[in-house]
Amino acid sequence: MRASKNLAQYRQALQEAVGALGRDDIGVGEVRLIRDGVLAVTFQRGTHQDVREIPVDTLQRRDTAHQAVTEAIRPLSKEVEREVMERA
Repeated sequence: MRASKNLAQYRQALQEAVGALGRDDIGVGEVRLIRDGVLAVTFQRGTHQDVREIPVDTLQRRDTAHQAVTEAIRPLSKEVEREVMERA
């Protein structure tokens, strides 16, 4: 039970960081602990999704959480942007 409560808290922190970056178009999907102190987080936008590893420590402070999320969603944002440019 404790692990699922922690995962829910990490997911909430990730969602808050995404929202604070003004990226409400990106959702936080599955969040799971893959090894001690490291999460595998699925970020989603439309039909696109990307799984990134994020150290749990980075979620303890707002500034480091924002930085970690910014770096994590960058590849997804570029993929979506590339698709939009190809369709234009």
